[in-house]
Amino acid sequence: LAGAELDVHIVEMPSEFAPCVAALVHDPRRGIHAAGFACRYDPAEAARKAVLEAVHTWVFTQGAVDADGWVHRSVEAGLFARGLYLDHRPDRRYLDDCGPQFGAVRDLGAHVQVWLDDRMTPLARRFTEPAAGVVPVAEVAPGSRSILDAALGAGGHRVITVDLTTEDIAETTLRVARVLVSGLVPNAPAAFGYFGCPRFVRAALDRGWRAQPPTGPADFTLAPPPHM
Repeated sequence: LAGAELDVHIVEMPSEFAPCVAALVHDPRRGIHAAGFACRYDPAEAARKAVLEAVHTWVFTQGAVDADGWVHRSVEAGLFARGLYLDHRPDRRYLDDCGPQFGAVRDLGAHVQVWLDDRMTPLARRFTEPAAGVVPVAEVAPGSRSILDAALGAGGHRVITVDLTTEDIAETTLRVARVLVSGLVPNAPAAFGYFGCPRFVRAALDRGWRAQPPTGPADFTLAPPPHM
């Protein structure tokens, strides 16, 4: 990204499974924040994937800036469901349309609209001012399959794999599988966060983020990241 008009920040996220990285790209000229996330055994690979995903989100967000952008044109054409995105606002004050506890942000794509509102900018500190300071990526401990398997076992997680390979693909050397892991939390739109899952309680207490179990909306940051 050398020479690009983007400020890039990379942070490590706590994980007992493998290196997890979040990346934020900021386009000051367009007023866009865009995030990406990745988990890889190699921290450098995780960082690279997170940045690439953030750039993808940045590209997508440009289509939501103007009323005639491709995101809003897709809604008008029926390609995107109306109601999943917030109506275009020339003033970009999308926080006014999010509803109580972000209940109107019903699709991941609407997350990037929320971040077009300058009032979200202070939350970028989660990416730009890491609590534990700054270190070279080489100082982040790598992961491995054995570490991953041990962590899943210690946490009581079940790994469920389903072979989805169709007959035509089976004629090749390729295979398609869907893998699910119990007890973890998937990505979700801001309106439908899985905040009641036990995973949040255990992580908050085990990692010292809370002295008491989180029990209500006030115990969480309900604002979504600029990610889809």
